Amino acid sequence: MKKTGDDLAAEYTDPGWRARYLRLVDVVTLLRQCVIGPSFKIPDRMNSAIVLTEYGARLQSDLTTKHEVPAKEARMMCLLEIAHDEPIVDLDKTNLDLLIDEISLCVQKNAIRYPFMYGGYLYRRAAEIFPDRRNQLNSSETVELLDGQPCGVFQVGDLVVGPRGVLRSDEGRWVPPTMKVPLQHCGDLTCRRPHVTSLSTDYDAPINQHLPKITKLLTDATVARGAWTDFTGLLWQGASRPFDDMDFVGVPVALGDCLTESELKLVAGHLDLEVPDLEGAALRAHLLQSIWTKTDDEIAKTVDFLISSGDIELAPHEVRRSPLVDIAVGSFSLRVEMGTHGLRLRPDDGEVPLLRLRRLITHLYDLSTEADVSELKWQLRTIDGDDVRERLEEYLRVTPPSAAIATLVLSRRQNVQHAMDELAIESGVSLGEIGPASDDASVVEKLMWKLGFPQDLQPSQAAEFWQLFKEAKQAMRDARGSAVLDLPRLREVLRELFISLEGLLGDTIDFSWWCLMTDHLAAPRPFTYTPSQGESAWSELASHAASGSGPEKLRLGDRRKRTLHPLGQSFAVLASLLQKCESARDTSRRSDEAIPKWATQTELKEFPLLHAIPFLDLTDSARNAILNGLERVSRVLKDGNVSGLRNQVSHFQRSTSNLDDVERAIAASGEAVEVLEALGLIRAEYRASRTERDEWARLVIHMRSAAGDELTFSRPSRVGLVGLPSLQSPQYVVRSAVFSSPKEVLRFKAGVDSPFSEMWAGFPLPRTKRPGVLDQSLEPASDIARASYGVLPGA
Repeated sequence: MKKTGDDLAAEYTDPGWRARYLRLVDVVTLLRQCVIGPSFKIPDRMNSAIVLTEYGARLQSDLTTKHEVPAKEARMMCLLEIAHDEPIVDLDKTNLDLLIDEISLCVQKNAIRYPFMYGGYLYRRAAEIFPDRRNQLNSSETVELLDGQPCGVFQVGDLVVGPRGVLRSDEGRWVPPTMKVPLQHCGDLTCRRPHVTSLSTDYDAPINQHLPKITKLLTDATVARGAWTDFTGLLWQGASRPFDDMDFVGVPVALGDCLTESELKLVAGHLDLEVPDLEGAALRAHLLQSIWTKTDDEIAKTVDFLISSGDIELAPHEVRRSPLVDIAVGSFSLRVEMGTHGLRLRPDDGEVPLLRLRRLITHLYDLSTEADVSELKWQLRTIDGDDVRERLEEYLRVTPPSAAIATLVLSRRQNVQHAMDELAIESGVSLGEIGPASDDASVVEKLMWKLGFPQDLQPSQAAEFWQLFKEAKQAMRDARGSAVLDLPRLREVLRELFISLEGLLGDTIDFSWWCLMTDHLAAPRPFTYTPSQGESAWSELASHAASGSGPEKLRLGDRRKRTLHPLGQSFAVLASLLQKCESARDTSRRSDEAIPKWATQTELKEFPLLHAIPFLDLTDSARNAILNGLERVSRVLKDGNVSGLRNQVSHFQRSTSNLDDVERAIAASGEAVEVLEALGLIRAEYRASRTERDEWARLVIHMRSAAGDELTFSRPSRVGLVGLPSLQSPQYVVRSAVFSSPKEVLRFKAGVDSPFSEMWAGFPLPRTKRPGVLDQSLEPASDIARASYGVLPGA
């Protein structure tokens, strides 16, 4: 009966030996997963640090005498194997510290190299030198890719490898080196997942030439295959926390893709770390390696502090996630996100935030004390239940989380402080000191964010306009019914209304042009809108209007000086431009090569976005409705003389005719905005509020806006994977832009313009696979991968 991992655990019980064993696993991991050149020689000091057991010495002797392996390489091969029937390396005599120091020197000299995956530098480098898809790079291609790039940052145990060599961290982590790097996106327009490319070390290096030979000696074994790996896993179990839903181990990794170099410098400075005089990838790599030497708690609190203080500035509603090196931690698949309220751990499972809230509430009230039971009974007095625990469960089941926090957490200062502590928020860091004048809504938002709940929906871009519209209507009623007219107030109300209308029309024409005229599939961030993406709208519309192709020859003027007259007429210009595209629709049709492969291989799903101009893929009725609506907006604003009255507001005098003109202009403004809202061209976020499912898996998804407006969608859908946002996420819904039945419309995520978006501008960079190539750059049959991996995880 061969030994299992449990048998090995029963045999090797000494804590000191186990600690040294795990340290050896860390060291070997650094050596196994690295890139070396053909001239790599094992340093003498590294060789002298390795001491083998009697069993290991016999293996070394067999390698040198029977397989013509040089002594240094044979000793290194035994080290890399770690154990087989029994340990190969003498853990009591091997100088692990010297081994680590030698690895550090080799890294600093570029004799040992690792890929630097963060910040997109290696990704962009690969796109420059390998324009086609590569599943694997050979050793020379790997060297070409890594030349000029800093050493990658990885961590095994407390050893952090990077451009500074090997540093010790105050916190152990398992972020091991890898030769499989997220290096490319494929050319499929509907695929947004980064694909990995396997790098290669140089197989002409003596150690790599000989390494496969050890497998010939490790045949008949008294230990089951994989038992040492199981044993290693058992030793790690004590330190791992897979069910810790607040484990910040992923935070240091997330910094690599979520912060700019300037922001990383702020983090390093706040942690009292040296900031080198470097730039670009070299600076990022140095800073990350240094930051990783601190604990997860220190790093997380520092980032939270810098966000709350405004030193790291995030746009309102901005949520940063790693677009390239994405890791999910633990059993709850926790992913790090950054927002205006700091860091958080977002689980894949939507139940976890609710469970976190329940746990938090139960920690705030000690049900073994009469005072807390009495307080909780009072808070839950409207809830039925046999006892306070049952009432609490029912309350949390039916009450919106934000309301539960406002009622049960904010009711006592000690509750707020406890919640801050439990969610890793300290006074003066994320929430700040809670005082009598604190904004309760802001506190609730921050707690909701930290618990993992979705952010509040952004209000419609028209929300301000409608508020001012009501005030203007009321002001007109007062003007007609009052003997004393407050002219200054009326002028101010009208001025504010028309300024708001200008901003709303400007935002809407930009979004409408972008929505209907640009290729969302080929965009770097598919179906995601940021205001900067609509900036080209005005010049395109102005060019079309000036050409005489529009409804009338217009001069729209400078975008920075847009006023109500050109803004009002721009919607008719857009309608004219869309009609022009209709007359030449074949020129915008995608090539056969650009159609996703899946679309030709199934009849279950369809690919309806056949044109680079989305408007051309809409149904006939949808196109007609949009054209009529756009033309109506311009006509209504013109007939109501809205722009003319806007220019006369400052000179407005009371008279019946003047009041009639004002009322017509106000009514025209409201009608125009209503038409644009009905078309869905005014930006307003919607999110799924409830889902109904029947026994045949048919779904009805109800979506709601911040104002309470509802839309419904049904599933299944004939539309295939085209990149539209999930119905569970916040999004703009252009309800008139129907491109497939039943009621499939264009939908877009809300993006933001920020340093983070600038950092990832132009990402991703899709590449196509070379025709006729099944696999690229394969290594010879003596591939190092044939060597035994009897201990390392993933063996």
